[in-house]
Amino acid sequence: MKTTKCTWGTLLAGIALVIAGCTESTTEKDVAKARNNLREEQSQTQETIRDAQKDVTNAQRDVRTVNKPVVDNNAVSDAQRDLDKTQRKAEEKIENQKQDEREAAVKLQNTEHDFQLTQSRDAYVGQVEQKLADADQRIKDLEAQAKNSDGPTKDALDQKIKAVKVDRDSVKSALDKMKRESLEKWDVHQRAVDGAMQDLARDLGTNR
Repeated sequence: MKTTKCTWGTLLAGIALVIAGCTESTTEKDVAKARNNLREEQSQTQETIRDAQKDVTNAQRDVRTVNKPVVDNNAVSDAQRDLDKTQRKAEEKIENQKQDEREAAVKLQNTEHDFQLTQSRDAYVGQVEQKLADADQRIKDLEAQAKNSDGPTKDALDQKIKAVKVDRDSVKSALDKMKRESLEKWDVHQRAVDGAMQDLARDLGTNR
């Protein structure tokens, strides 16, 4: 009986995907499916070659048979035509199956590439969301300080809180937009998130 081994890496990857909430993702299951499909096509190619060789061998035997013991020119011609037709069909079947195998190999390569992109993107999303959570906690701390302050100190804290909230919202907006983009474009939108993160870090670090 075949069993499935569930590792912490697999669980964490699934949890990260739920947290990330991205529109387009490629999973380990997708990679395994593409890999299995390639193996099936490779096996089918070998079977197609064996069947084609068998058909050609049988057609060759028929040609030899009509040459014994009495030569019938018409029968020989028919057998030779059948052999030629069988060889052409065999070559066509083999080439078609090899093309299917090549397409499966390309599909696997693309799926593995997309899986790597998914992992990179989701890891980045997790980091940004953690920083957003840290920023929210920092905002709460600042609001508590402002509540217990007055005069210029309170005004400075209120301004800082306002700036940080604007930055936090900009980061979230840029991150949400990145999540909706295709895997191939996510790193392009990453730059917008990075820029918003820099603004957030700057305002969190100021004393105004």
